[in-house]
Amino acid sequence: MAAQNAGKLDAKVFDMSGKNIMTKKSSGRQLDIDLSAFGRGIYILTVTDSNGKTTSVKLMVK
Repeated sequence: MAAQNAGKLDAKVFDMSGKNIMTKKSSGRQLDIDLSAFGRGIYILTVTDSNGKTTSVKLMVK
């Protein structure tokens, strides 16, 4: 995921019960997240940029 003019990014992945199962931080505008270790299911990715803007997306792992 990349964000323009964001500076650093903080990302969290939650399972459907709301449990935080991964947290990553980047020092740049791009953040790579490896989902291969996750089991099948639906997850929520929440990314917050250095300006405090938060974006959430639903991820489906098959």
